[in-house]
Amino acid sequence: MKYFLLLILIFTTSFSDIKILERSYAISYGIFSNLGISNAKLIVDTDNKTYVATIEAKTVGFANFLSNNRFEVYESKGEIVDGFFVPDRFRKFSATNSKSRESIYLFNHSKKSILLIKNRKSKNEKSSNSEEILEYYSNNDILSLFFNLKDILPTLNLNEEVEFIGVGNDKNKGITNILKLGDNRFKVYLNQPIFSSSRGELLIEQDFDGLCKTAILKDVLLFGDIVAK
Repeated sequence: MKYFLLLILIFTTSFSDIKILERSYAISYGIFSNLGISNAKLIVDTDNKTYVATIEAKTVGFANFLSNNRFEVYESKGEIVDGFFVPDRFRKFSATNSKSRESIYLFNHSKKSILLIKNRKSKNEKSSNSEEILEYYSNNDILSLFFNLKDILPTLNLNEEVEFIGVGNDKNKGITNILKLGDNRFKVYLNQPIFSSSRGELLIEQDFDGLCKTAILKDVLLFGDIVAK
């Protein structure tokens, strides 16, 4: 019976139109070659026209000690509309040994509104929960925007900075600027101070599948750039 079930699984998997892409990245900073690990996964179901995009990151080694065992997850789920990812739900989660934070964004595209649900937990404080409607709206979160850039980049002019809205980048109401540097290379401005970078400047190169090949966070204190490969 177990072999029969295995054959059924193989048969149905072979004929289902589901594409799974996975990448792992090592994070370095100057002379520190092993600061963290990041894993990206994209599941595309073209039959049902749905997608799930996930990025997980954690510190390792000495950075893990300094960050109190920090772990982060970003997840975007939604539908595929005219070839583009349109999120229904976006989740941000971060945790250390002493506290955790979760933000869940629920999209209502017909009403052009987004509900934000926040959950905060701490060992030394009471847990807190809150709900609010965002002051801004977009049909992209920061993850779906990144994966949609594969099809957006060819429409952009070289070295022309264009403004987009990516839900999840809340400090500036989602405003994210993209500067096209080549066919698969671009610069992202998160428009918030990150270390010595006044605008949070990222240099990104995508691979053929639209996943990140290399990412560089520019102008970090003392040792230069943080690099993920």
